[in-house]
Amino acid sequence: DYLALARVGCRLDVPEQLPPLPLNSIQRHNLFLAAKEAIHNAVRHGKPTEITLRLRNGSDQVSIVIEDNGCGFDSSQHAAAVRGTRNMRERMEKIGGSFTCSSAPGQGTTVTLTAPLKS
Repeated sequence: DYLALARVGCRLDVPEQLPPLPLNSIQRHNLFLAAKEAIHNAVRHGKPTEITLRLRNGSDQVSIVIEDNGCGFDSSQHAAAVRGTRNMRERMEKIGGSFTCSSAPGQGTTVTLTAPLKS
């Protein structure tokens, strides 16, 4: 709904059938908020026409990849971009996961959020 209101196309790349993912409530909460923030930042700063959300799971981890076709940025020259990713990184580290962000001017941005799965 958020992307439709922002007039940004949305592509979903998720498995047809998802196996049960053993995430506790703290993991779900932090993964959800980090993904929400990545999407919000893409719309607000990247001005994309499309965002792709991918869900990948393995036997020991789950990853959410948010990729946009927006303006991108050079993180080495934008201190604000580094500050803007701090919250997402902290959320993922809090649950034993990881956060990566890759971007280049004119080439969009890709954010990857990975959380461990525990039995």
